[in-house]
Amino acid sequence: MKNKSLLKPMLAAALYSLGVAATLCHASIKDFNDAVSQGDFKRAAQHTESIWRDQDKSQPSSATLAREFAFVNYKAGDFDTADYFIEQLGKRVVFDNQREVTRVLEELINYRRSSRASYLDRLSAALKRRLNTDGIDNISVIAADLLFVANWNQKRWEHVPKAADLAKKIYARGGDIFQARRHRADIFSIASQYVGKPRLYQFQAMDSIHNAIVADINTVTPGPLRDELIRLKFLAQAWSHSMYASYLSYNPGAGNYIERSERRHIVEPSVPLFDSKPLSKSKQVPKSKQVRKATSVCDTELVTRNLRYPPVATFSGLMGAVIVRFEFGADGRATSSKILAAVPDPLFADSVREAVSSAYLKRVSGRSACQLPESLIQTFSFVIQ
Repeated sequence: MKNKSLLKPMLAAALYSLGVAATLCHASIKDFNDAVSQGDFKRAAQHTESIWRDQDKSQPSSATLAREFAFVNYKAGDFDTADYFIEQLGKRVVFDNQREVTRVLEELINYRRSSRASYLDRLSAALKRRLNTDGIDNISVIAADLLFVANWNQKRWEHVPKAADLAKKIYARGGDIFQARRHRADIFSIASQYVGKPRLYQFQAMDSIHNAIVADINTVTPGPLRDELIRLKFLAQAWSHSMYASYLSYNPGAGNYIERSERRHIVEPSVPLFDSKPLSKSKQVPKSKQVRKATSVCDTELVTRNLRYPPVATFSGLMGAVIVRFEFGADGRATSSKILAAVPDPLFADSVREAVSSAYLKRVSGRSACQLPESLIQTFSFVIQ
């Protein structure tokens, strides 16, 4: 999910309420708002210093403006200018009416500048202080997004669940618009515990997360939120598959025990996840090679080239899982494929993508009148060396 939806009204409200009288500055304000609405933060950042220079610092809105200009420069990657606007608040050039939000932004800038783990701890502390004040703001939401993902990327597995829980407290203030973010935080939390130390409860917890996402998919209308929920559904499904396979590989005789422990099997949405689109003309199969239509679907086997997975020392010994969606022509050859999820590292998607480029369906039943499926979702599993 993008964060512009919150950012645009915040910035627009700040700028249009300023009443900057200078005609020269008016064009900069318009260009700034246009750039932000398009998500072009580099272009927006080019106007911040000129607008600020003409701003009456005694106006109450100046604090909001300085903070938002710091944020825009942060998004543009200009950390020095972002620091300049933070300093305008720190030196009390203007009165800071949201000091805790400013502190979150300050630590966000510090981390992005150096990527030191100590700044993640400082960012966590700033977000906790932010929770002691009311409301929700885009800066804190983005900081919450970064916190658990950055801990994951730095392999600080024990910090990810705490960061995810903190993020969910921030998201809770936004209501249903952040439901996908909450699911994403849950996935990272359980996945980090699995990578750190595999346990039986983890794939059961991931199944529950998956099923909660599916419940949301069944109720939301088509749009960006539903698309993000579908992406998360397959991510949770891939993690659940990886965890279950890993546990069985460590405990080859544990299958019956897992079933007796009332494993929550994953459920599928009650609504279609993908649109059925006809093949493009360039990919249509000539009539001479098409099989005749039939009422029954063939029993098939997917044939691919041998998969070669790159070694990833961080996840050595775990089970990887890659979920791929195929579309087939009438002759059974794959016309397209899309990686829906790859865990524990997206790196594995490239190896699978190369191997499935020439995939095709092979009938395993003796019936010739059956019809080959038009699409298929396949999970590939492997032990990480």
